[in-house]
Amino acid sequence: MEDIVIIGGGLAGSSLGWSLAERGHRPLILESTTIGGGGATAHSRGMVRLYDDEPRLVALNRDGIGLWADVEVSRPGIFRRPGMIYAPAPSNRSRIEEFARMESRAAYPAETIDGPTISGLCGLLGDHFRRSARSVLWEPLAGYVDPRAGARFFADEAVRLGASLVEGCTVVDLYPACDHVVLTTGAGRITARRVILASGADTLRLQQPEGLFARSINLTSFIDDIAGAPEICLIDEVSKGYIRPGCRRSYFVGGAIQKDATVPEELKVDNAAADAQNLALSRRILRTRSNSAIASHPGYDAYTSDFLPLIRLPPEEGGAGLFTGFSGRGAKYIPAMARRFAASLSGGVG
Repeated sequence: MEDIVIIGGGLAGSSLGWSLAERGHRPLILESTTIGGGGATAHSRGMVRLYDDEPRLVALNRDGIGLWADVEVSRPGIFRRPGMIYAPAPSNRSRIEEFARMESRAAYPAETIDGPTISGLCGLLGDHFRRSARSVLWEPLAGYVDPRAGARFFADEAVRLGASLVEGCTVVDLYPACDHVVLTTGAGRITARRVILASGADTLRLQQPEGLFARSINLTSFIDDIAGAPEICLIDEVSKGYIRPGCRRSYFVGGAIQKDATVPEELKVDNAAADAQNLALSRRILRTRSNSAIASHPGYDAYTSDFLPLIRLPPEEGGAGLFTGFSGRGAKYIPAMARRFAASLSGGVG
């Protein structure tokens, strides 16, 4: 019988396996595809920033930024830090200014800037940014991670520390039986004392916890041989669009209208329409009409109405815990949350 089984080998499941293995556990990680190859991790652009309009996530974000910085030392290229502009709606300007006053640190500065300074950071931004009197938040040490490479790093480290990993293993059912849980896979059964569902929206295929639902996330890759690519990350509250640099002349744009469903299979998304919406957003945010779409990235994640993750420790014997509901915002803090979860499960202080 296994002691702990983690269902899901994306960023959540792999970092949780690593965190538990660090504390002496020997979890078994089950992934239906390949590590980092499914769900939100497969398509996420992994933007990492301190600010969040949900204040309870800011402390986790700060811990997450520090952890990703440590990972970058071990595996260069996972965490890139070109800086990020967060452009609030006019009604949120005071919140941004207060955030900069309260949260800026010498090791991680955050400041409000205006039009002339904005144009110096990214020459591709549209005139409405460059000429605007509204303040935006600038985090010069923010950036993005590669979630797939991050998941692979954490999975490799977990295995090195004693965890086990099985890829291509789909769990189709689970049920409690006295002091253990029985998991049915495509090829047989596994028994475990404790199970943790860390498979994003795919969790909903096995259980449907109250308040958890699937939401689509459509991103589009663009290339621009004339104007080039933006050098920094940007999130714009007014247009609901966001941009992240890619490789060389390419970049990613998101913000297309999202769809909700009870389970991922019920998501009805017109991918071509989503790409068209992202194209319109790119041309609203940037000063270009020469960009063209080169790839569509239709994905989804498990969401909650307040964007806070759904975290539940498993019973000591015969039950399932939850490590999901990161609501499309989890890349920046999931590994830090995994360490807290592992500490709580081990009886330590998170």
